[in-house]
Amino acid sequence: MKTAVQFERNAARPAWKFRRLLAVAAGSTLGIGYCLAAQEDEKNGFPLTAAMEWRKAAELFAPISLFSNRCWREWERIMRLPRHLSEPISDPKEIVLQYRAAPSTYAVAHAAVNEFPLAAAA
Repeated sequence: MKTAVQFERNAARPAWKFRRLLAVAAGSTLGIGYCLAAQEDEKNGFPLTAAMEWRKAAELFAPISLFSNRCWREWERIMRLPRHLSEPISDPKEIVLQYRAAPSTYAVAHAAVNEFPLAAAA
């Protein structure tokens, strides 16, 4: 009985690996399509469109770092920016958390008046 449970536990593991492999293969296929489209757009004079396609390809190639880095280098070359500036400035989750954690409007206004006495006189 113990071996049957162990067999079932091991049987689930290859299915998970297969799904992961399938996801990487599908992402790589889409990534190749984006790379080809980016090269075509850059050749036709659309550098910003090409940069977005290089970025999308890099995100799809994330599990394969060699290909992902190549796509990011192309993006950096076109945009003339470092890679860390390709991300959004702030995450929507952070904005919601900051809004909830922010003090009341009265407290912020009162602190500003106390900090700058000239503002209270005006």
